[in-house]
Amino acid sequence: MTQDGILNDKLLNSDISLVNTAISMELKMDEIYIWHILPKQNQSKRFDFQDNESYIQMVFSLDYLKDYQEHNVGNAAYDLHPEQNDLLFIPRDYKDFSTIQISEERELFGINISTDLFLKVLPKESPISDTFKDGMLNNQSIIVKSENRLVTIAMRHVIEQIMRCMRDDHYRFIYYQAKVMELLSLQLAQIENSTKESQQLKYDELKRVHRVKAILEQNPEHNYTLLGLAHAVGTNDSTLKKHFKLIFGITVFGYLNAYRMEMARKVLLEQDCKVAVIASQFGYKHATHFSAAFKKYFGYPPTKLKV
Repeated sequence: MTQDGILNDKLLNSDISLVNTAISMELKMDEIYIWHILPKQNQSKRFDFQDNESYIQMVFSLDYLKDYQEHNVGNAAYDLHPEQNDLLFIPRDYKDFSTIQISEERELFGINISTDLFLKVLPKESPISDTFKDGMLNNQSIIVKSENRLVTIAMRHVIEQIMRCMRDDHYRFIYYQAKVMELLSLQLAQIENSTKESQQLKYDELKRVHRVKAILEQNPEHNYTLLGLAHAVGTNDSTLKKHFKLIFGITVFGYLNAYRMEMARKVLLEQDCKVAVIASQFGYKHATHFSAAFKKYFGYPPTKLKV
């Protein structure tokens, strides 16, 4: 097999049909197809997958807006909510799968993986192993989803690494494959760790946790206390600590730190700002403290992104 056969990263419109949609990334390898959809503002979009072979689809909603609806999955409509991620099996010859109605400003990231590759890496002990094997055997679509299974900071980090990869050498396909496997491992671990307790949280409890998350994201530069956040949403610090970790898989302040770092990195990449300005923007009085935290989180200093 030639190197071009190993990695074919040209746009392949035969694999995905797009109508009035802005697509920021489309990459196809032998057993992996990566796509990132960023619809144009104030327009209704749709796209159809038309692939005769069965495959596994990982799909991530990266925004915080309206739902999109995906039809014809086992003859039932299916919603992917903002910040949610799902794992699906798409049977062979399922040409109608899927029409996705995308609301305004929706941002979706997806990866299609061949069933052969998926089965190679899926541990036999995985709780979804038998479910997927039965679906493949019977050629029936499968959706592994949970209302509480959200896109984590770790997932967003890997997705950003995939989308922003600037490598153009002959071995870049190894990097993409490694990152896809890392993202799949995060998704599978999240599925396995989804407990009955997290699924049975009352609506008001879920609402409080999401409200705290929104507070952190709206003003990441502020200095918070766990007790202050708890009182702001009408609960106690012990309950907030427990429920936040249960839903997001990370502590309240672990999430705040990760959010600060991810947003700071985005600003560094997209805007011409001094590190000291960005440090202040995200709650650091001293640029040296911000640089140390940034390097600890990413493994390199923020100045590296300004070169």
